[in-house]
Parts: sequence; C-alpha cells; structure tokens
Amino acid sequence: MPNLYDQDLRKRAIAYWQETNNKSKTARTFGICRNTLDSWIDLYQEQGNTQPKKAQPTGVKHIIIRYSPMSRPNNHKIKIELG
Repeated sequence: MPNLYDQDLRKRAIAYWQETNNKSKTARTFGICRNTLDSWIDLYQEQGNTQPKKAQPTGVKHIIIRYSPMSRPNNHKIKIELG
C-alpha cells in the first residue's frame, strides 16, 4: 500500500522544487521517493494543486433495456440487450 503524505508536505516539496529546480535534491531533503515527487509535480502542473485525483467509479456502466429468456429447451442462457 502506498504511503500517505499530508498536503502540507506536498506543498512544501513543490515550493522547494520550484526554488531549486532540482528534483533529486528536493526528494532527498523531504525524504520522499523521486517518483513520488514526479507524481506530485505532474498533479501540480495538471490541476494547479497536489490534491490526489478522485477515484473513478468502477463497475458495470451498461443499462439493461430489455430482458428475455431464450426459448431453447434445456438451455439456461438469457438474452440481454444493453443500451
């Protein structure tokens, strides 16, 4: 499971990176992985902040519009039309 970092640390790390323009030094100074800092920088450049993106809902996105059992004897399949 990934480490969770508070927003204050993220903001300070981004500010430090902007001052120094050195990702490796920033990561070492704040004790974070360089890949983590890269992710925060990407978020900052995309969104203007370092808030994690909201998770997209998962699951079936189809709506059943018609349901009818197939009319074959001894066959338990069903027919579903998706819209």
